[in-house]
Amino acid sequence: MPQGGEVLTAPGVWSNPADGGAWVLIANGNGLSGLEATVDGLGNPSLSAKWTDANGGTSPIVANGILYYASFSGLRALDPTTGGLLWSDAGIGGIHWESPIVVNGRLYVTDEGGRLWAYAPDPAAAAAFFTVPPCRVADTRNPNGPFGGPALQGSGARRLFAVAGRCSIPASASAVAVNVTVVSPSGPGNLRVGPASFASPTSTINFAAGVTRANDAVLGLTGFPLGSVWVETDIFPGTTHFVLDVTGYFQ
Repeated sequence: MPQGGEVLTAPGVWSNPADGGAWVLIANGNGLSGLEATVDGLGNPSLSAKWTDANGGTSPIVANGILYYASFSGLRALDPTTGGLLWSDAGIGGIHWESPIVVNGRLYVTDEGGRLWAYAPDPAAAAAFFTVPPCRVADTRNPNGPFGGPALQGSGARRLFAVAGRCSIPASASAVAVNVTVVSPSGPGNLRVGPASFASPTSTINFAAGVTRANDAVLGLTGFPLGSVWVETDIFPGTTHFVLDVTGYFQ
């Protein structure tokens, strides 16, 4: 391993929604490494080491775009693309093979003292709301591009749209008020829209074949990458066009 030593823990595997890159994240007693998977022109796969962290630990996990693992210096959260430390807690007891898991939005880990630790995001701070003139962020009826076509594909497909930086939405915005529209769907179904890397678990808009329909929503921008939203299709066969308009933001 780049950090030295052998591999005894289970690696974490993660797909970066920003570029579709595949990552393998491996911890051992010597540290933690982030390796990106690549394939050459002949179809030969390889792993390229991108960063290492000297804090050794147990099997890592990636949740909502954040890498978590239990190290000998406590529970740590890193940026999976750079290894940069985002957060840590040295309060847990000693660890040996204990690895964190994520269940229903909470992070759990046990320690050698027989204790179970549970972590959850801090409650959202009170945010001010700012209106903007109604503005179109994305319309898949336009030529292919980051904010245009192609149309959304069938069940399970995902599309990433950057919102911050467009339509007067600042990078500091934590959420946006939007209107979501489906145009000319080829079959019945729904769209789930939410922060990048974490599409909403419930439908944002339901539709029938051939029916144009719109719905208002508030979408978080605090996923990975920040400032972006995911659109995930469910159920319908074929394609549908998608339009996203913003009317304001929270920060």
